[in-house]
Amino acid sequence: MLTVLEVEKLAKLAKIELTAQEKRRLALEMSSILEYVKKLQAVKTEDKVNKEIKASRLREDRVIGLRINDQKELINQAPESVDNLIKTKPVF
Repeated sequence: MLTVLEVEKLAKLAKIELTAQEKRRLALEMSSILEYVKKLQAVKTEDKVNKEIKASRLREDRVIGLRINDQKELINQAPESVDNLIKTKPVF
């Protein structure tokens, strides 16, 4: 678990001021994040899985299982669309 002292050192490096309450809260939150990262690092992945993920990123977007009229109805309900696709906010 991350200590308040470690949070203070990080705050000093980041040149930010934190209250005592913020330091305690951040120690808990950052500890939780680090524990989750530790769990993710323990997951074993295979090259085959990585290749499949990369290949899936290159697939063509297409709708399966909806009639054209249903597709148009859904797209028309969206606040914004481009080329018959629903426009969303960027993820990154």
